[in-house]
Amino acid sequence: MTLLIASIRRADVVLTADGRCTRRANGKVTSVDDNYQKLHPVPDHPLVIAHHGENLLNGKPVKELLADFFKTLNAGNHTVLEIGDLLQDYARPAIRTRLKSLGSGAASGFWVIGFGTQAREAFGMEAFWKWDDHLNSEEREWKPVTIVAGGDGKKQIPPVDYKAIEKATVEKVREYHKSLVDSAIKTEMEDNPVGGHVHELVINREKWEWTIAP
Repeated sequence: MTLLIASIRRADVVLTADGRCTRRANGKVTSVDDNYQKLHPVPDHPLVIAHHGENLLNGKPVKELLADFFKTLNAGNHTVLEIGDLLQDYARPAIRTRLKSLGSGAASGFWVIGFGTQAREAFGMEAFWKWDDHLNSEEREWKPVTIVAGGDGKKQIPPVDYKAIEKATVEKVREYHKSLVDSAIKTEMEDNPVGGHVHELVINREKWEWTIAP
């Protein structure tokens, strides 16, 4: 379970994620990992892939699947949308197999956010899959100025407001993200899906940088 928040502005992006991974069997929580990494920077490029939903693909954590994907990726030659297409082609077989095995309602999604080749403004996209009686897929795009929340945890935060980030400093955007994450973590509910070690990245045209390491 997850809460992802991205503030996409022309010159930078702030990406925040909680660190809770909850495993369930027969509707019951069987284990909780509060140090699960959901933000995955592309090595040596101002790009990040975030993940929410089912995170065991090809029998391995998403982090390992993405590490293998990065070995095939020449990110400097592609736009964000092109990287999204390559990721969908790479991950779809594993996602289809896993979601089919879990059955109706199982879902998994990736965000690709940052600066693609020759981009002067940040951009983001989402590829999302859900299993009903077959595999359904959706795709979304985000241009600046946009703030977007994802994962089951987005139900636990107030509606996001782009006006809170449009002209704010990076530090003020980070504070806004923290207020949203805190509200989700403090939600009084059984087996809260949001929690653990929050991690965060800031991306500009030159690089990504951890502001809170996983």
